[in-house]
Amino acid sequence: MRRTLAVLALLAALAAPAPPCRADDIAGVSTRHPGLVYTISPGLAGRARVGRWTPVRVLLSNPTQRLQGSLELVHQLVDGTQSRHRLAVELPAGSTKQFTIYYVHSGNAGTVLVLHRDGDSPAFVHDLEVEAIGLMDTRVIAVI
Repeated sequence: MRRTLAVLALLAALAAPAPPCRADDIAGVSTRHPGLVYTISPGLAGRARVGRWTPVRVLLSNPTQRLQGSLELVHQLVDGTQSRHRLAVELPAGSTKQFTIYYVHSGNAGTVLVLHRDGDSPAFVHDLEVEAIGLMDTRVIAVI
C-alpha cells in the first residue's frame, strides 16, 4: 500500500506543470507581432562572470504567422564601445523554439536584446539586467 501511494505521489509530482520561468526570467507578449510570446533567461540565473561567455536563452512561441529575422544582443563595453552579436531566427507558425545567443560580459550594465523581423520594426526590445560577478567574488568555506 505504501509503495502504491509513493508511486502515485511521484506520478502526481511529475505530471504537475512546471513554472513557466524563473524569477530572473523576463516573460512577455509582443505588441508588434500578434501572438508572439517570449521568455528571456539572461546569464546563469541572472548572473555572469566578468570576461566570460554568457548565455542569453530566448524561448519563442508563435501561434500565428511565420516569423523570420534575427536576435541581436548589444552590450556596452568598458571603453564605451559596443559589442554586437546576431543570431538568425526562423519560427514557423504554430511552433515553439529556444534560441541561445552568447556574449562576453564586460562588467558594465547596458545590455539590450532586440528581436528583428525581416523588413519590419522590431518585435520586441528589452534591457537585460545581468549581475556581474568578478573573479574575486568567491566564498571560502572551511571545515575545521
